[in-house]
Order: sequence, then C-alpha cells, then structure tokens
Amino acid sequence: MAGGNPYEIFNVFGLKIHRYRVVLYTVGIYAGIYYSVTKYNQLKAKPPVSFESKQQEDYVKRYIAHKEHNDHLPALLRTKFDERI
Repeated sequence: MAGGNPYEIFNVFGLKIHRYRVVLYTVGIYAGIYYSVTKYNQLKAKPPVSFESKQQEDYVKRYIAHKEHNDHLPALLRTKFDERI
C-alpha cells in the first residue's frame, strides 16, 4: 500500500485512533467547514437592487406585477409579458 497500514495507531490528544479514522475525521471536518461557509455566504443579506433609470424601475415593477398575476392563473390562460403596455 502506498499510504501505509490503515490500522496503524496514531496518538491524537491522548486517544489511540486508527489511521483510516484520522483521515475520515479530517475529511469530515474540512467538508463541514466548507459546507458551513457556503451556507453562511448564501444567507448573507443581498445588496439592494439599484436601477439606472426610472424607466427601468417601472419596467421591472410592471413585469413583477404581471408575473404575480399569471402565477394565479391556469397554464392555458397565462399570457406573455408585453413590454409596450
């Protein structure tokens, strides 16, 4: 084996642990840290949306209102968003 005997005993903080368990604990700790950091970053507050012009803001508001209205309709009654209206 390239990695040595997996049942070799390591003394970690006074505990006698097999080599394979040391590896499992290490990988588990790194995976837990990675998962925690990514979840923390997802839960951060997003910066508020800033619009370049009043027209762009009105367009987005009209689109959101249209989308919310269509969400309550059956699939066959939904309409496409017409930006000219």
